[in-house]
Amino acid sequence: MKRINGFYLLVSVIILGMIIGYVAGSAAWVNSLQLMLVGGIIALISGLMILRLGKTNSKAQAWQIPSIKRGADLLPQPITSLFLFNTLHNIAALILFDAQKAGETVENLANLIRTTTDLRRKQQTFLGEEFKAIELYLEVEKARLGERLIIAKDFSKSCLEIPFPSLALYPIVHNCVRFGAEMQMHPVTVVVSCHKQNKDIIIEVADYVESREAEAIDSDERMIAFRTLQRQLIGFFGQSVKCSRKPISVQGELVTISVPLKDAMVPRFASQHTEDN
Repeated sequence: MKRINGFYLLVSVIILGMIIGYVAGSAAWVNSLQLMLVGGIIALISGLMILRLGKTNSKAQAWQIPSIKRGADLLPQPITSLFLFNTLHNIAALILFDAQKAGETVENLANLIRTTTDLRRKQQTFLGEEFKAIELYLEVEKARLGERLIIAKDFSKSCLEIPFPSLALYPIVHNCVRFGAEMQMHPVTVVVSCHKQNKDIIIEVADYVESREAEAIDSDERMIAFRTLQRQLIGFFGQSVKCSRKPISVQGELVTISVPLKDAMVPRFASQHTEDN
């Protein structure tokens, strides 16, 4: 049954891509061939993504440390069907009035799928690769949400080669958008930063609304994501890592991670810490 549903979903997405290219290409003021190619690209990357998800759903996620797998199972996958639907719908709209931006969004989506797929295959990566996935995700969402999403990022180059558990920060940033920009009528700023402070690596992820009229929104998923991140980091860096989570203003939260440089350069997994203790 799952294979049948996946087949029909794949066919539907391909047809959607063809329709997008055909309808948009019929407009006299745009390049028909270019838009047909865009539609074909949408269908291709979407189909590949669906096939990849179908193959990996039944397998254990390589990036999860066994001790926190149960909690991580409750988190959203890096690329969900809802995210794909929203992005394709946005691309279809962009094609009609801004073909260049539509093409950029297609490229960002393709790169995001490739990057997250690669990261899911391994337990650890570098902060530079982790930030790359986050940047691509935020750019895709920015194309959809427009002025409702403001991106503020500050990555120190000296931190990019620091080892880090794969896709550990991704759910935190995802929740900043899901329970921030998507839920608010006022602009939401999502902040992702990393820098060295004394003998520590400091990583901060936050979302906040400046308007006092913003609606307060809370979700258990934010707490689940934070606790899972905390267990991942302890399993990866050891007990010296510090994580904190606090609310910001009316709506939003700030997650702060502090990793001693001596542990950041030589990470170890939970099983190794158990043996050492």
